[in-house]
Amino acid sequence: MSGELGVLFDAINALGVVGLLGFMVLAFYRGDLIARSVLDRILEVYEQRLTALVEEILEKLERIVQ
Repeated sequence: MSGELGVLFDAINALGVVGLLGFMVLAFYRGDLIARSVLDRILEVYEQRLTALVEEILEKLERIVQ
């Protein structure tokens, strides 16, 4: 049960990251928030983190199914 709960929390965390990323992209294009160079670096870090989270979630889901 705790493994399934961990997967759920990881999925919620990933969705939060995507939401924050979406907000920052919108704010950038409106010119309200941050410089493009900073946004590019943040996007790169979030992409790496999100990729790692997705891989981890898929591995956990695969273990649960088997």
